[in-house]
Amino acid sequence: MAAASKHELPTHYSGPVASIPSLASPGIAFLAAYLPAIDALDRSSDLAKQCNSLLAPDAVFITNGGPPVAKDQVDGFLEKREKNLERFGHNGGDIQVWDIDEEDGQRRIVCESVSVSVFKADAQKEDVKVHELLLLKLNKAPDGRGVGGYWATELKVYMDAGPVLAKAKVVMG
Repeated sequence: MAAASKHELPTHYSGPVASIPSLASPGIAFLAAYLPAIDALDRSSDLAKQCNSLLAPDAVFITNGGPPVAKDQVDGFLEKREKNLERFGHNGGDIQVWDIDEEDGQRRIVCESVSVSVFKADAQKEDVKVHELLLLKLNKAPDGRGVGGYWATELKVYMDAGPVLAKAKVVMG
């Protein structure tokens, strides 16, 4: 008879980001801290500064299967978002999250969400919604870093940015 695996079954959450229970699994608890921190438009806020403790020093972002981008290079994108958007967040409806504990101690987070962008230059203040699939790889973090003992080492997002680019072209020229 084969030995029982030590890893847990996937854990699932469905609902608003703000309603993730405080006793959620480690990966879902991580996401509950990460999304508001990465969504914060004021990059000088305490909330935005939390990102540094949630990401490993060598963490990479990968968008739509493109090349890996170091977290330091993402700061320019976030500053541009702060400059041009009045509102941004993964609050376009309920999120679906799966937290998968892997045998090597890593966790894989799969999250379906809808981000909402509102441009400062848009007189109508229209919500621009983008469906996203986030795939996060979490590893054990040093004491005092991360959430629940984990931080992100790889953050992949798959999305169609077309609606945001089209709106930017209309309202910003």
